[in-house]
Amino acid sequence: MSLDRPALINYTGGKIQAKHLDERPILAKLLSSPSTWVNRWEVAEVCNPIVDTYRQLLLAKMRSLMDRKLVDGCCCGCRGDFHLTRKGIEYCVSIGMTPELQHYVHAK
Repeated sequence: MSLDRPALINYTGGKIQAKHLDERPILAKLLSSPSTWVNRWEVAEVCNPIVDTYRQLLLAKMRSLMDRKLVDGCCCGCRGDFHLTRKGIEYCVSIGMTPELQHYVHAK
């Protein structure tokens, strides 16, 4: 699976839900700019093309990441700027996404 434009995960048809979107490309996008905020259009670029059509689907996914304290930002429907929290960076390192960020986790 390509992390550039991933397939929906665990999707067998019917209504598409936030749980069907792979979180790895979203986290990777946020990791690519750890010192800046990323808006929802930039996040949508790395998701499945269906997300470009359904804004609420992306916002629901971002809310779920915020509930898990991996991401911080705004899901009210505005620009929706997001960034990884310390817990989000630690989670990415723990799943082996970016071993080069191990030093960043300990530096903060």
